[in-house]
Amino acid sequence: FWSDDGSGASAIYFRLDGSQATASQLITRWDDNSRIALGSTNDLQLYHDGSNSWIANGATGDLRLSNGTGAIQLRASTVALQDNSAYNYLTTEDLGNGGRVRIYHEAVQVMKTESTGIDVTGELQSDSLDVDGNADISGNLVLGGNLTVNGTQTILNTATLSVDDLNITVADGAADAAAANGAGLTVDG
Repeated sequence: FWSDDGSGASAIYFRLDGSQATASQLITRWDDNSRIALGSTNDLQLYHDGSNSWIANGATGDLRLSNGTGAIQLRASTVALQDNSAYNYLTTEDLGNGGRVRIYHEAVQVMKTESTGIDVTGELQSDSLDVDGNADISGNLVLGGNLTVNGTQTILNTATLSVDDLNITVADGAADAAAANGAGLTVDG
């Protein structure tokens, strides 16, 4: 379909081309930079600029995706949620079997998923922490509260143990002195 292009010349606005159609798929072809515009002021536009495909909401209001019964699926080798300046909030990367997710704060990656769990860059603040397996802390651990260790054996692998308190209680909670027999400090060597 040809029409005036606004300068007095004619331009193709869209083309019905049966040569690319099959019995099961009919095609309406729009040339690069042709736009499908919806809304009284071209609010929503769908187009291909020759390099990228766009769904653009140029008016006020949200762009909402809605599906009444099923999931909304985005399928791509990489998915990026970005702000208007193209800074990432979240990216996903296809590794062939699911992939990796990265989360950003002010354009700096702060977390990524790995095959063993998550990797957090920076400080992790939490109201509670429950570790169901082993924990490995390779830096210093500073506790601001009490330390309670439940178990039958506690091993300190350190060259120096410094205790600020003047008292170390051994066999705490023993019913009487007989129940505390064998308690004490053993110097090995």
